[in-house]
Amino acid sequence: MQNSDTYQIKVYHANHTCTQTFQQKQINSRWIANYYENEIRMNPTWPLSAFHKKVVNDWNCHVSIHAVGRAKKKALQKINGKHVEQYSRVWDYASELLKAMPDSTVLVMTEDGEAEERKRFKRFYTCFGPIKKGFRNGCRPLVGLDGCHLKGPFGGQLLTAVGSDANDGMYPLAWAVVEAENSESWNWFLKQVVEDLGIDNDGSWTFISDRQKVITSNFTLNLHLNNL
Repeated sequence: MQNSDTYQIKVYHANHTCTQTFQQKQINSRWIANYYENEIRMNPTWPLSAFHKKVVNDWNCHVSIHAVGRAKKKALQKINGKHVEQYSRVWDYASELLKAMPDSTVLVMTEDGEAEERKRFKRFYTCFGPIKKGFRNGCRPLVGLDGCHLKGPFGGQLLTAVGSDANDGMYPLAWAVVEAENSESWNWFLKQVVEDLGIDNDGSWTFISDRQKVITSNFTLNLHLNNL
């Protein structure tokens, strides 16, 4: 309209002459990763085919399954961080733990034969100082042992030691990340646990393990402890 910022439509033809396109350049792997980050966080094992179908249905556009796969990978890296970078900072983590709790035990083991600038992670063990004190002063001479697989590109095993407090509650004692669950790794882990908790060989200690033949065949023979 003259002398105005307003537009007036006088004629309208309802027939479309342009063709519909399902290509959207804006919907790329980076955009998909950012938009669906929370859903991937809640369901990190979301099947790629189901994820791809949802993106296509949500936006009614053509997106290749490869782009969706890259998007999921980017989102998981953002959520979990890059594993290589995390492992390279394990010494920083150990230093911070000792700075906050000087009486803790934190051990980092690397592969033998590696150059100093290319040290590769092998094992990690920690037992917090306040945990040691609390266990010695208020818990029964009972320790439960277990191990489980770690998910991720590098695998490994998580070994744990748990006590029982005065209320029959679980009392976490120590944990370790090792390369595999075998006689060597268990003996290394249990040696640290015995030293940290002040376990002696007076026959009053009981260790509970679930089908861990490695523990009962090696550790028990060496320390003569009761096992269930």
